[in-house]
Amino acid sequence: MNEDDRGKLLARILNATAKFIESGSIMNADTGLDRIARIASPYGDAMQRVATYISVGLASQMLKNLHGVAYVITSHAIAEATQGEGVMHVIDLSSSDSALWIHLMHRLKERQQKNSHHHHPLVLKITGINENREALDQMEIDLRAEAKKLNFNLHFQFNSVVSNLESLDIEGLNVIKGESLAISSVLKLHSLLATDDDAML
Repeated sequence: MNEDDRGKLLARILNATAKFIESGSIMNADTGLDRIARIASPYGDAMQRVATYISVGLASQMLKNLHGVAYVITSHAIAEATQGEGVMHVIDLSSSDSALWIHLMHRLKERQQKNSHHHHPLVLKITGINENREALDQMEIDLRAEAKKLNFNLHFQFNSVVSNLESLDIEGLNVIKGESLAISSVLKLHSLLATDDDAML
């Protein structure tokens, strides 16, 4: 399968899987996630990598729907997954709420204090996507203020992407090899990934 066909197939399966999760059909969603795991790879091309991380997000969304877990788990899971070193890149598909990322910063500070033998700064990159530039600007102001207030070994970067999900350029998210990547707010994704109405599994 060439890169282009594989990208289209992944987008279709992801889209269908997101719809299954939203409508609560867990068996079908599970099958979809399983197929993605076989085709996608965290080390592959851009679409394979994005698909891997989106599917992780979808899986956690599925659990959330089942158990009503709050976003504390999300930021905890992201903090745990990145293990405190290097660059952590979070792509927030519905940026307007700073609370989740403020919570994440607190988690990261706690963890850095526990592992005080690590002196490497942590780089946290948040890419916020929203059609409304003011919402993104406000979010950046809040998060920069919080990072400053927390005053720990953190380099904080915020990238604003003014776009709706339908016209989002995945290449433009500048995902770099070697970054820990997390994608948030996954159930917004089916609009991004919809290729055509009958593209089901």
